[in-house]
Amino acid sequence: FAKLSRQAADPLPGDWRAFSIPFSDGAEISRIQLFLRKPVDEDEEAAGRRRGQGGSTRFLVEVELSRLGAIQLDGLVRDKRFDLILRTHDPLPAELRQDIMRIFTTTIEAMGMTGSASFQPGERSWVHVQPQPQPVRGVLA
Repeated sequence: FAKLSRQAADPLPGDWRAFSIPFSDGAEISRIQLFLRKPVDEDEEAAGRRRGQGGSTRFLVEVELSRLGAIQLDGLVRDKRFDLILRTHDPLPAELRQDIMRIFTTTIEAMGMTGSASFQPGERSWVHVQPQPQPVRGVLA
């Protein structure tokens, strides 16, 4: 847990913060990787707070599921709006996409929010957050 705490405290490139969340599927413990960041434009963020609007947060959730494989949820929450991109390596079946859209729409409406959800299959669309390279210490000759 100390390592997880240090991981969250150390920013990654782009000011992302990483959190590893243990997850039990009943058979084994795996992890969900969560990345969070505030928007880069701090002037816009400060202006929004002065207008009484909340800040915005972007998040990435990465998880490996036994039947669907790797999934990445890429979300942006600002004020009363929530936009979500669900990325998978292979396209999801049409019925599953419809079920996800129905759940998403019902949930944001119940919360008094607006937003959109979309699906992006294929590895090229994934967002990759990489740790910062460790500085080289010592004398190089």
